[in-house]
Amino acid sequence: MNEIHLVVGAGSVGSALAELLANDGKEVILATRSGSGPKHANIKLVTADASNVSSLLNVAPTAVAIYNCVNPPYHQWAKLWPPMAASFLTYAEKTGAVLVTCSNLYGYGPVDVPMTESLPLNAPGVNGKVRANMWMEAKAMHDAGIIKATEVRGSDYVSASNQSRVGARVIPKVLAGKPAQVLGAIDQKHTWTYPLDVARLMKIVASDSRAWGKAWHVPSNEAKTWKFTLRPGSTFEDGVAITCDHVKYGASRVFATDVINDGPAYLQQWLDIPKDDKGNSIYTGPYKNTPAGVAAFNKAVTCVGRTITFKLNKSIADFNYLATYGVISPVQKKLDTGDKYDLNPQSTGPYKIVENSATQLRLVRSAKWKKSSDPVRTPYPDEVIIQFGLDEEVIDQIMLEDSVPNAVNFGGPLPTNRDKFFKDAKFANRRMNNSDPYARYLAFNLAKMPCMEIRQAMYYARDAKALLDYAGGPDYAGSYATGVISPLLATDFESSKVVGPSDYKNTSDVVDATTGFKPSGNVAKAQALMDSAKTKCPADYKKATETGIVIDSRPSASDNDTIPINIAAFERVGIKISYNLIKSGYYPTVMDATKQSDLSVSGWGADWANASTVIPELFTTAGGFNLSQNSKDPAYKAFEDKVSLAMKTTDRKKQAALWKELDKEAMKNFWVLPTLFGKAQEIWGSAVSNVFFWVPQGNLAYGKLWINQ
Repeated sequence: MNEIHLVVGAGSVGSALAELLANDGKEVILATRSGSGPKHANIKLVTADASNVSSLLNVAPTAVAIYNCVNPPYHQWAKLWPPMAASFLTYAEKTGAVLVTCSNLYGYGPVDVPMTESLPLNAPGVNGKVRANMWMEAKAMHDAGIIKATEVRGSDYVSASNQSRVGARVIPKVLAGKPAQVLGAIDQKHTWTYPLDVARLMKIVASDSRAWGKAWHVPSNEAKTWKFTLRPGSTFEDGVAITCDHVKYGASRVFATDVINDGPAYLQQWLDIPKDDKGNSIYTGPYKNTPAGVAAFNKAVTCVGRTITFKLNKSIADFNYLATYGVISPVQKKLDTGDKYDLNPQSTGPYKIVENSATQLRLVRSAKWKKSSDPVRTPYPDEVIIQFGLDEEVIDQIMLEDSVPNAVNFGGPLPTNRDKFFKDAKFANRRMNNSDPYARYLAFNLAKMPCMEIRQAMYYARDAKALLDYAGGPDYAGSYATGVISPLLATDFESSKVVGPSDYKNTSDVVDATTGFKPSGNVAKAQALMDSAKTKCPADYKKATETGIVIDSRPSASDNDTIPINIAAFERVGIKISYNLIKSGYYPTVMDATKQSDLSVSGWGADWANASTVIPELFTTAGGFNLSQNSKDPAYKAFEDKVSLAMKTTDRKKQAALWKELDKEAMKNFWVLPTLFGKAQEIWGSAVSNVFFWVPQGNLAYGKLWINQ
């Protein structure tokens, strides 16, 4: 052995580092005030005074690296650190050893953004200034060529050691279900550092010259583990206490896709359960399964007392939103009726179902619900009745005449009656006309439409103005879409500057200078693209102009009027289209790659206030709604990598910037033909109060309504 490594300090980091180096065959001198430390054939335990360079030189006259793993008492930093820091600098200067310092985040001071190595060291407090000055002096000497230095910074430690704020004093109590005291705000996002990870990084940066002259943050595990604790006293409507196992069973049901085939597929995508060779979860739900599948699910979802833990296959920054959805609702196994369960589920809230017929759904107060166990929700009406099958004109007359003053119209008025509500002042306090949460589009099936030029030509040839005017114009129908992220997602939304008007609210029928979009159709641009396609992709050109392109749609009254508009618009550039009108089972059909036509009419709204429920769902193979079949597009791999980065980014501003970029890239690739950002109209009776718009769900907050008696 010809390398000597001097480790000063035998706490959790110093001891771990000494053992790592020793296990690599390095000769380690571990210096402490007491001569303590781990026993190892390659570790020499010595006593030394870290504040006296002569003492350090005496125990290790030479070394390739000196590691500062000392941790004096916090209240003595101002007194003890300066002489020790000076001693380490002098040792590095005299021996040529790389100085590797174990540090922390004190030097940054209070900040309201995630801490990165690029942040300035602006600590106002005494201890923070001490740590900041230590690094700035070391870096100055490094930059001057006097020494070689680097610094490793970690957050609060998490380990079994008493040195950890959540170690021996907290973790055993939590695991035992006992109260534990934790310093700081428990609802504040916080990164914890494992001491062994600090030691690993110190070992790496000591031997890599690229790391010298810089500070490095210790990598931490991604946010792959989420824990939720049930409130005590929560029950089902039959009085049975809700347990962790009920929640776990409820979550298991969504994996039985052969039985329950609707609803979001986030759990199937995100839980740490292996996939088969077709990309499907090996766990297939509680009704029929395999031992391997059950074992995988039980490993990914665990219960300890009232606490349920979900282990994910990747970092999901907003998994807590999914936990509020029905896919993780508690279910009693003995009452589970498979796909029929949602017709009469056991309530866990203030209302329960007493009737679910062809004509109405009736909810009444649940006698077993307790406010003490559910402080978030407040039941206002004694009873809620949702009526089905009423003629739309009849509904409008009820609202116009206010004959049922405690009524709310779920669907909005008919186009022919909109002006009666929205141009008459007497309805001023009973109406709402807002953007809805949906971006409408036609999904190009790239397996059948690989030619970019033809996809672009169809976008520019389309008469969007005629279609918007037909739907009610900008007053009622919405605005020209610039992507698939709705403006209601204000944090993540930005006009793509690729499609639509640069300002999405602009409805003037002129060519947009940036995007080339014209509401009534930019025929010249579309024709130029078709001319290019004739040479670049002749087979696709022949299909578009001779055989014709097929569009999947659901038959509706509007089809009779809008289909001729579309046929005429595309004929202007020689494109022939026809429609495949699917009367029932629309989405099961178009989501089947073997049945989907060239384009499919669709739309999408965020499940919660984050485009993590938009971009990945629509444009990645892991998503549950990728109608574009884009995985073989040359741009797909880089796009997917950026999506993965966005999904694990917990800095919300940085994540939003990534979603904006990805929306723009999807539009550049013309994976969809965007059409509208929609609007919706809401009408309610004169006795209904506390009405407000719930962003980004894009509807009234129905659970907050009350009736004036």
